[in-house]
Amino acid sequence: MGSSSRSLMIYSDVASSSFVGNQVTDLFREFSYQRVGKGIQYFEPVHIHYVPLRKHTLEIIKVEVSEIDGQLVQLGAGNTTVMIHLVKQ
Repeated sequence: MGSSSRSLMIYSDVASSSFVGNQVTDLFREFSYQRVGKGIQYFEPVHIHYVPLRKHTLEIIKVEVSEIDGQLVQLGAGNTTVMIHLVKQ
């Protein structure tokens, strides 16, 4: 079963790269995932933050959710949905 709470990382090519530690990465956001039991798990950030976009025109957005060690997350059966809110400035 493992721990019921862990930190997960969302990486995406939609935002500008940034420094994390001593390397440049496409980290979009880190969040704390807490497993509550069977069924749908939902996370919505309390504080929305906006980051500069990498491009002015978007066709495909690549997103990965991974553990702190870089391994892709295994959340079990079903779909994992990541919603990105874009604001035109």
